[in-house]
Amino acid sequence: MAMKSTLELLPRLSANPWFGALPLRARRAMLAAAELQRLRPGEMLFRQGDKVAPGAGAFYGLVQGSFKISSLREDGKEAILVVLEAGNWFGEISLIDQLPRTHDATALGPAQVLALPRAAFDELMKRHVFSQAICRMLAARTRSLYGMVEDATLRSTRARVARRLLLLARGDATQARDARPVVPVSQEALAMMLGITRQTLSKELKVLADVGLVGFPNAGKSTLLSVITAAKPRIADYAFTTLTPQLGMVEYREGRSFCIADLPGIIEGAAEGKGLGHRFLRHIERNPVLLFLIPADSPNHAEEFRILVNELEKYNPELLHKRFIIAISKSDMLDDELRTAITRELPPSIPRVFISSLTNQGLTALKDLLWDVLNEENKL
Repeated sequence: MAMKSTLELLPRLSANPWFGALPLRARRAMLAAAELQRLRPGEMLFRQGDKVAPGAGAFYGLVQGSFKISSLREDGKEAILVVLEAGNWFGEISLIDQLPRTHDATALGPAQVLALPRAAFDELMKRHVFSQAICRMLAARTRSLYGMVEDATLRSTRARVARRLLLLARGDATQARDARPVVPVSQEALAMMLGITRQTLSKELKVLADVGLVGFPNAGKSTLLSVITAAKPRIADYAFTTLTPQLGMVEYREGRSFCIADLPGIIEGAAEGKGLGHRFLRHIERNPVLLFLIPADSPNHAEEFRILVNELEKYNPELLHKRFIIAISKSDMLDDELRTAITRELPPSIPRVFISSLTNQGLTALKDLLWDVLNEENKL
């Protein structure tokens, strides 16, 4: 491939956080020295155990398609460690320690990679800025590895599924700032990543989120999720509604955690298909605990709660058997007198808490309440 053509890839590859952080001069040097390779679906770029001869080997940049980095388990089944998407660079370990390749690298579909020859890689490593970038890459991968070990040894299967989906939503190895609503990985591949059966994964996906956030559009659900978890849903000051469920892991005390989902906002008439209609109600069926968010500035808190519950009942009366919790959001604007008045409006049998995502008021109490209710559910 001609030098001019490789340099034309600069804008596309610079979207990757690691590559884009390099100085322009280093990026141009990498692309100028690289050669394009095309691979067919299922074709291996290298195998686990392949030796890299002195002066041979390459550092690879994925231009198009995706790769799985995998190895074989003791039972002969494949274990996928990570999925690489366009923009990612990989293969540096064997160039640094001169030991055999650690895993298989296989194209999941038609793919194109840039191969930066060993000589060019070694020359770039003499530059402080590039060697530092490689150190940051290795540090990020080490942190990811520690996270996988922690998940495998300390977390439940459900928590592992949720956390891996969140990683995949940000490009897995890429870890982009913004999550995507669609994860481009099959259930079979996800099961192989987690080391569980496809049947177990399907079961966990059906009841993935422990808590579902329910409320009208602009009730503050997305803001709450962004504050108590690492999720970054789209947030607006107007009556915008989440189009797809957004998942987040709530880190609780002593390393414990639970999963919470920001569900598409309800409007009156949803049970008849208005707005997102049955689309959001199907998601609610999967959550054992429902957290109703009602803003403090609502003109009628009791009526808002009644409408929300009514939509659930019309869709499926069995939803009324779930555990309900009410959170009055935006409560930083309330004084004690208004809190008392709102409390009198709400059903006394349903636990409630006053919170503010802006000031973090009541968030610890909310986590405690959710954890206690979820533990009650687990004992049933």
